[in-house]
Amino acid sequence: KEGGFDLLIEQVSANYFTIEYNRQSLVIYLLPADVVTLQAPGVNLTDAKITGSSAPYCNFLIERQKEERLFQAAYPMYKAGTLAGERYFTARDSVKNARLTALDKAKSAHDFISPFYTTEKKIYNFQMGLDLINYQTQSAKMGMTVVPKSYADFIDKLDINDESMAYDAAYKSFTLNKASMLANQQYQLESDKSAIHYYELTIDALCKMLSIERNKSILISELMPQIIKDSGTADMSGFIATLERCSKDEKLIASVKKYAAQYEHLNKGRIAPDAEFYDANGKPSKLSDYRGKVVYIDTWATW
Repeated sequence: KEGGFDLLIEQVSANYFTIEYNRQSLVIYLLPADVVTLQAPGVNLTDAKITGSSAPYCNFLIERQKEERLFQAAYPMYKAGTLAGERYFTARDSVKNARLTALDKAKSAHDFISPFYTTEKKIYNFQMGLDLINYQTQSAKMGMTVVPKSYADFIDKLDINDESMAYDAAYKSFTLNKASMLANQQYQLESDKSAIHYYELTIDALCKMLSIERNKSILISELMPQIIKDSGTADMSGFIATLERCSKDEKLIASVKKYAAQYEHLNKGRIAPDAEFYDANGKPSKLSDYRGKVVYIDTWATW
């Protein structure tokens, strides 16, 4: 607060932390029991400097995030329809190769990067895989159902059962989007168009793709807030059955059951909760007074 602004510091995974301020974010890596000093101008967090034992890799990460903006300017993420499939793949592949070249140079200049080198390369691959999936999704919406074989080849070769990547943001986004794409293909063929059924198919796709229980749990937990938001008070019995069939995470399953139990009385076919109100003549009435009759409810407000 000495600089006149507040920072939000959040642990992402293990030793990685995210610093957020004024819609900006910065990823840093902190060694165990290290004491660091962060000097950051409020205008641009990527101009921050860090001192302490963690400083070499932290400052490298900061420089990399600054370079990321330059990559995005030099290699824009073309949308479907502006570039043919093969040209998009070539353009996107050039981004990955430029990043790898920069990483190779950094590895040659700094010994401390070696332990992180393999992970950084995997992250670049998952980022490219995510962009290819997004391109395919956009293409499908525009009626372009045929994409180059190079897309499927690249996406399929990525190891989504890599336990070391389970908490990485690029890995999680790629894997969830791949499962979503597969689920949507099946969803379009079925008559049940409810949101909860779509998520049943997504969980099923995830479980068919993944063999590592830890990765399953992390990804399903990542998806649950969105599932709850989109599904509302829908009957989750089918979703829970799918979850129990493919996951061994008892704590996760129990939490989903607990949430679903709150709204079971609102599921289709159940007796509606009673409600008291005054009728048009000012007489106290209850919804249960009209049981067995057709009830039309007009909900309105004065705003």
